[in-house]
Amino acid sequence: MLKKNFPALAAAIAAVSLFTASCGTQQAVMPEINVIPKPVSVTEGHGVFKLKSGMTVSADSALAPAAKYLTEALAKSSALQLEAARPGKEGNIDLQLGLDDNNPEAYTLTVDDKGITIQGASPRSVLMGIATLRQLVPADPKDSRIPYVTINDAPRFDWRGAHLDVSRHFYTADQVKDFIDLMATYKLNKFHWHLTDDQGWRIEIKQYPLLTEKGA
Repeated sequence: MLKKNFPALAAAIAAVSLFTASCGTQQAVMPEINVIPKPVSVTEGHGVFKLKSGMTVSADSALAPAAKYLTEALAKSSALQLEAARPGKEGNIDLQLGLDDNNPEAYTLTVDDKGITIQGASPRSVLMGIATLRQLVPADPKDSRIPYVTINDAPRFDWRGAHLDVSRHFYTADQVKDFIDLMATYKLNKFHWHLTDDQGWRIEIKQYPLLTEKGA
């Protein structure tokens, strides 16, 4: 009897599955945690925090430049418009000092149902945490979900550089700034700038006009 009715049964199961999917009951795909370079430790939680425009960033005066950098970077990369939290109020993203670690670039980043907290051993380490957060925020502003996670990290090497050769290959000022911003996203902290060599002097210095008039 089962063999006889199997085709009809299979068709019914397929129809129910299609109806369920069309009703939107299928489980949403969780965003992945991909950070470069790989952090020292990553502890994943259960759930996501949705970052939205209009949310706030809190920081004390020592971290005010870092908070400004974060809001500008996210506005550029994901179109999220964040605001500064009112004095004395904790924002949806909270930047803190006070991490007890000898590494001046050590930080912790926590994402949970309360929001996002970045704590560092120094202002520079908070910037390292911001770089990690930038990688966790999707580029699509309609899907700005960040998975619950706790990241503890510190770089293994003090010197982490990238080289840009503008002597043979022309770059505009904005392109150089974009290159430096990309470096910051991946926690590179030394900028090697190849300005000139025996093929020609490329950078203009007003005080020494002959460098470009003859040397270029």
